[in-house]
Amino acid sequence: MSLDLRELLESGSDLFGDEMDAKVLAVAAPALYEQFVGKYRPLLAALPAVAEQVGKDAVPVVVSVMKVLNTVMADSAMGLELEARRQQRAKSRFADLSAYKAAGFTRAEAMALVLADITASAGVQQRVSSAVGSAKARS
Repeated sequence: MSLDLRELLESGSDLFGDEMDAKVLAVAAPALYEQFVGKYRPLLAALPAVAEQVGKDAVPVVVSVMKVLNTVMADSAMGLELEARRQQRAKSRFADLSAYKAAGFTRAEAMALVLADITASAGVQQRVSSAVGSAKARS
C-alpha cells in the first residue's frame, strides 16, 4: 500500500514527533523535496550560465560570514571548545589504536593502521575539495 503526502497528512500522523517512522520518512521526505525544488528547478538549470555573476554577488556575503567565523574562532569560549574537540579526537584515535592492538596487531602495526585511517579520511576530504574546485572552474 502506497501513501502519498496528502493521505499521510490527513491521517493525523505525528510527522515531527516521536512516532515518525520509516514509512513517514519514505513518503514525506521525497514529497517535501520535490515540492520545494520543483518550483526552483528551472533556476537550478540556469545556474551554470550565471555562476560567475552569482559568485561575484556572493563575495560581500561570504566576506561577512567569514568575519563572523573569525570573530567566533577568536572568542576564548570557542578556544575551549576547540581544545575539547582535539582531546576527544585524540581519545578516539587512542581507542582505535587500542582496538587494533586488541585484534592482535603489534603496536607499530596498529599505529600504521591508525595513520592509514587518518590518511584515507584526509584523502576523501581532498577529493571533495578537488571536485568542488573543478566544478567551479568549469562554470
